[in-house]
Amino acid sequence: MPRRSLRRLAGFIVIEALLASLGVSAEVAEFRAGTASAGQTRVLVLEDRRGGRAVFTQADFAISRSIADLIAVRVLKAYDLDRTGLVLRGTGPSAATPEDVVTAIGVALGGLEAVTLRFGEGVVSVISAEGGCRASVEPDGRLSWEGCGGGVKVHSPIRAAFQIVEPEHGLQRRDEFPPAYPVQAVALGREVMILALGGAVPAGKFAASGRIVAAFANDSITFPEDARVYAAVRQVMARVRH
Repeated sequence: MPRRSLRRLAGFIVIEALLASLGVSAEVAEFRAGTASAGQTRVLVLEDRRGGRAVFTQADFAISRSIADLIAVRVLKAYDLDRTGLVLRGTGPSAATPEDVVTAIGVALGGLEAVTLRFGEGVVSVISAEGGCRASVEPDGRLSWEGCGGGVKVHSPIRAAFQIVEPEHGLQRRDEFPPAYPVQAVALGREVMILALGGAVPAGKFAASGRIVAAFANDSITFPEDARVYAAVRQVMARVRH
């Protein structure tokens, strides 16, 4: 296990011991979470007891593939993160400010605190140790600072998979790049899976119990009706299941 992951695991052990000394159930420390806002961006970072992380962003501007790649390179260089768990979602007419995303991720990583996760009515609720609402992931993948609800308790671990798939295409000029489409899945225990797909995704597509379909993630192009893309969706979901 990497040294940084060992330090995070040790941090969970210390938190659990402290909670036990205070008479509080150690189960509340199964996850830690950090939230932050910067300019046009909100960020939620989740970390499980083994140090696995997932990062959810909500920007008020469209995140194209090139912007997502730029943010990912900067974040992966600066922090101990894996691209598989970095969900870059954004919609809106504002001018892109990728530096807001990078800044907010850094702040959120620096403010991790023990939380409980619950999933009900398609919403992942992030609840602080005091019972307050830290954040929620809505049924469409949108990140909100409000609207926490109840539902079943979500358990660790966090598992993530990311794949770039090249849909079928015709002949191209030599100076053209073939189209590519990002497909991503993040599972939170056995209770919920977030399927993150680029651009607009038809309503109801891939809907299932215990699943959030987050559109406009990692790219702004429309979901391509293509056999290779469907196969990639099945593959990433299979990789994050137990």
